Amino acid sequence: MSNADRFHLWRAPQPAGHEASWGLVFYRGATAVAVLILVLAVGNWLYNMSQGRPLIPLIPVIAAGVIWLIGYCIRYLLADR
Repeated sequence: MSNADRFHLWRAPQPAGHEASWGLVFYRGATAVAVLILVLAVGNWLYNMSQGRPLIPLIPVIAAGVIWLIGYCIRYLLADR
């Protein structure tokens, strides 16, 4: 194993010429942003629970869902068919 191969052990081997489509790139980016928003919303909810205010942050949860759905639609529209 060469020195450069040790950084790529976690990736599944792909045949040459198979790069990710732009739709998949946007979908993964939107998913990462949505997960980050959800993590922050859960953290905010836990903080509110510790303060005695059991408020569920609906707006961030809805925003995360909309962001994920937009990424999903972009993945569908830009899919390599």
